[in-house]
Amino acid sequence: MKKKYFAPFALLSLWHRCANSQDILGVVNNAELIGFGLVRESIHKDLTLTLTKLYDKGDDDLAFQRVFRLCMPEGAAPVVDNAAYVEAEKIYAAALNGKDDNALKSLRLLRNKVLAHTDTRSAKQTAIYRHAQIVLDDSIAICERLSVALGTEVLSFSSCKDVWAYEADRFWRALVAEVPEIGE
Repeated sequence: MKKKYFAPFALLSLWHRCANSQDILGVVNNAELIGFGLVRESIHKDLTLTLTKLYDKGDDDLAFQRVFRLCMPEGAAPVVDNAAYVEAEKIYAAALNGKDDNALKSLRLLRNKVLAHTDTRSAKQTAIYRHAQIVLDDSIAICERLSVALGTEVLSFSSCKDVWAYEADRFWRALVAEVPEIGE
Protein backbone atom coordinates (compact mmCIF):
# COMPACT_ATOMS: atom_id res chain seq x y z
CA MET A 1 0.00 0.00 0.00
CA LYS A 2 2.91 2.39 0.66
CA LYS A 3 3.70 2.64 -3.02
CA LYS A 4 0.21 3.99 -3.70
CA TYR A 5 1.06 7.09 -1.67
CA PHE A 6 3.87 7.87 -4.13
CA ALA A 7 1.54 8.07 -7.16
CA PRO A 8 0.77 11.79 -6.67
CA PHE A 9 4.49 12.60 -7.04
CA ALA A 10 4.63 10.87 -10.40
CA LEU A 11 1.48 12.57 -11.62
CA LEU A 12 2.44 16.04 -10.37
CA SER A 13 5.91 15.74 -11.91
CA LEU A 14 4.57 14.51 -15.26
CA TRP A 15 1.90 17.19 -15.37
CA HIS A 16 4.23 19.99 -14.30
CA ARG A 17 6.68 19.17 -17.11
CA CYS A 18 4.01 19.04 -19.81
CA ALA A 19 2.06 22.04 -18.52
CA ASN A 20 4.83 24.54 -17.83
CA SER A 21 8.02 23.64 -19.67
CA GLN A 22 8.64 25.80 -22.69
CA ASP A 23 10.94 23.22 -24.29
CA ILE A 24 8.16 20.61 -24.27
CA LEU A 25 5.41 23.03 -25.23
CA GLY A 26 7.53 24.51 -28.03
CA VAL A 27 8.11 21.13 -29.66
CA VAL A 28 4.46 20.16 -29.29
CA ASN A 29 3.22 23.44 -30.76
CA ASN A 30 5.68 23.35 -33.65
CA ALA A 31 4.64 19.78 -34.50
CA GLU A 32 0.94 20.54 -34.03
CA LEU A 33 0.40 17.42 -31.95
CA ILE A 34 -3.35 17.37 -31.51
CA GLY A 35 -3.32 14.52 -28.95
CA PHE A 36 -0.99 16.31 -26.53
CA GLY A 37 -3.76 18.37 -24.93
CA LEU A 38 -5.76 15.21 -24.24
CA VAL A 39 -2.75 13.52 -22.63
CA ARG A 40 -1.96 16.58 -20.52
CA GLU A 41 -5.61 16.93 -19.44
CA SER A 42 -5.77 13.22 -18.55
CA ILE A 43 -2.68 13.49 -16.36
CA HIS A 44 -4.19 16.49 -14.57
CA LYS A 45 -7.50 14.70 -14.06
CA ASP A 46 -5.77 11.65 -12.60
CA LEU A 47 -3.67 13.89 -10.33
CA THR A 48 -6.81 15.66 -9.06
CA LEU A 49 -8.65 12.37 -8.49
CA THR A 50 -5.67 10.78 -6.73
CA LEU A 51 -5.12 13.72 -4.39
CA THR A 52 -8.78 14.20 -3.48
CA LYS A 53 -9.22 10.45 -2.88
CA LEU A 54 -6.81 10.75 0.07
CA TYR A 55 -9.32 13.03 1.82
CA ASP A 56 -12.51 11.14 0.97
CA LYS A 57 -14.66 9.57 3.69
CA GLY A 58 -14.98 6.15 2.11
CA ASP A 59 -13.13 2.94 2.76
CA ASP A 60 -10.64 3.38 -0.06
CA ASP A 61 -7.21 2.02 0.86
CA LEU A 62 -5.70 5.46 0.39
CA ALA A 63 -8.23 7.47 2.38
CA PHE A 64 -6.68 9.07 5.46
CA GLN A 65 -9.94 8.66 7.40
CA ARG A 66 -9.67 4.90 6.98
CA VAL A 67 -6.10 4.97 8.33
CA PHE A 68 -7.22 7.12 11.28
CA ARG A 69 -10.02 4.61 12.03
CA LEU A 70 -7.50 1.75 12.01
CA CYS A 71 -5.47 3.67 14.59
CA MET A 72 -8.37 4.05 17.04
CA PRO A 73 -8.04 2.12 20.33
CA GLU A 74 -10.31 -0.63 18.95
CA GLY A 75 -8.57 -0.50 15.55
CA ALA A 76 -6.11 -2.94 14.06
CA ALA A 77 -3.05 -0.63 14.01
CA PRO A 78 -1.73 0.29 17.47
CA VAL A 79 -0.34 3.83 17.85
CA VAL A 80 3.19 3.90 19.30
CA ASP A 81 3.64 7.70 19.18
CA ASN A 82 0.46 9.50 20.21
CA ALA A 83 1.92 13.00 19.65
CA ALA A 84 2.66 12.17 16.00
CA TYR A 85 -0.86 10.77 15.59
CA VAL A 86 -2.42 13.95 17.02
CA GLU A 87 -0.22 16.07 14.76
CA ALA A 88 -1.35 14.06 11.70
CA GLU A 89 -4.99 14.59 12.69
CA LYS A 90 -4.42 18.35 13.06
CA ILE A 91 -2.82 18.64 9.61
CA TYR A 92 -5.71 16.63 8.14
CA ALA A 93 -8.33 18.79 9.87
CA ALA A 94 -6.61 22.00 8.73
CA ALA A 95 -6.62 20.77 5.11
CA LEU A 96 -10.32 19.90 5.36
CA ASN A 97 -11.13 23.27 6.95
CA GLY A 98 -9.68 25.30 4.12
CA LYS A 99 -6.24 26.40 5.21
CA ASP A 100 -3.86 27.36 2.40
CA ASP A 101 -6.28 29.16 0.10
CA ASN A 102 -8.95 26.41 0.26
CA ALA A 103 -6.71 24.24 -1.92
CA LEU A 104 -8.44 20.96 -1.11
CA LYS A 105 -11.90 22.51 -1.50
CA SER A 106 -11.01 23.88 -4.94
CA LEU A 107 -9.63 20.52 -6.11
CA ARG A 108 -12.78 18.79 -4.86
CA LEU A 109 -14.93 21.29 -6.74
CA LEU A 110 -12.93 20.58 -9.89
CA ARG A 111 -13.37 16.85 -9.36
CA ASN A 112 -17.05 16.93 -8.42
CA LYS A 113 -18.37 19.49 -10.90
CA VAL A 114 -16.07 19.37 -13.88
CA LEU A 115 -14.46 15.92 -13.92
CA ALA A 116 -17.33 13.82 -12.58
CA HIS A 117 -20.24 15.67 -14.14
CA THR A 118 -18.68 17.71 -16.95
CA ASP A 119 -20.45 20.76 -15.59
CA THR A 120 -18.29 23.39 -17.22
CA ARG A 121 -20.98 26.06 -17.45
CA SER A 122 -22.03 26.48 -13.83
CA ALA A 123 -18.81 25.39 -12.09
CA LYS A 124 -16.42 28.19 -11.38
CA GLN A 125 -12.87 27.01 -12.01
CA THR A 126 -11.17 27.77 -8.70
CA ALA A 127 -8.47 25.09 -8.73
CA ILE A 128 -5.11 26.42 -9.76
CA TYR A 129 -1.80 24.65 -10.27
CA ARG A 130 -0.39 25.44 -6.85
CA HIS A 131 -3.41 23.88 -5.15
CA ALA A 132 -2.27 20.40 -6.19
CA GLN A 133 1.16 21.13 -4.72
CA ILE A 134 -0.37 22.42 -1.46
CA VAL A 135 -2.58 19.34 -1.06
CA LEU A 136 0.35 17.07 -1.88
CA ASP A 137 2.52 18.83 0.72
CA ASP A 138 -0.22 18.39 3.36
CA SER A 139 -0.56 14.75 2.38
CA ILE A 140 3.17 14.21 2.77
CA ALA A 141 3.10 15.71 6.25
CA ILE A 142 0.17 13.47 7.24
CA CYS A 143 1.86 10.33 5.87
CA GLU A 144 5.13 11.13 7.59
CA ARG A 145 3.41 11.75 10.95
CA LEU A 146 1.29 8.60 10.59
CA SER A 147 4.33 6.45 9.82
CA VAL A 148 5.97 7.76 13.02
CA ALA A 149 2.72 7.29 14.97
CA LEU A 150 2.43 3.68 13.86
CA GLY A 151 6.13 2.94 14.34
CA THR A 152 6.51 1.82 10.75
CA GLU A 153 9.27 2.62 8.31
CA VAL A 154 9.30 6.37 7.72
CA LEU A 155 8.54 6.94 4.07
CA SER A 156 11.15 8.93 2.14
CA PHE A 157 9.10 11.49 0.28
CA SER A 158 11.91 13.95 -0.47
CA SER A 159 13.93 11.35 -2.38
CA CYS A 160 10.76 10.23 -4.15
CA LYS A 161 10.08 13.81 -5.22
CA ASP A 162 13.55 14.08 -6.75
CA VAL A 163 13.29 10.71 -8.49
CA TRP A 164 9.95 11.57 -10.08
CA ALA A 165 11.07 15.02 -11.17
CA TYR A 166 14.03 13.36 -12.89
CA GLU A 167 11.87 10.60 -14.42
CA ALA A 168 9.24 13.05 -15.68
CA ASP A 169 11.97 15.12 -17.33
CA ARG A 170 13.44 11.99 -18.91
CA PHE A 171 10.02 10.83 -20.10
CA TRP A 172 9.03 14.08 -21.81
CA ARG A 173 12.48 14.66 -23.32
CA ALA A 174 12.45 11.16 -24.83
CA LEU A 175 9.02 11.78 -26.33
CA VAL A 176 9.76 15.16 -27.85
CA ALA A 177 13.19 14.10 -29.13
CA GLU A 178 11.51 12.03 -31.85
CA VAL A 179 8.80 14.53 -32.84
CA PRO A 180 9.39 16.14 -36.24
CA GLU A 181 8.11 19.63 -36.95
CA ILE A 182 5.33 20.11 -39.48
CA GLY A 183 6.77 20.26 -42.97
CA GLU A 184 9.87 18.17 -42.23
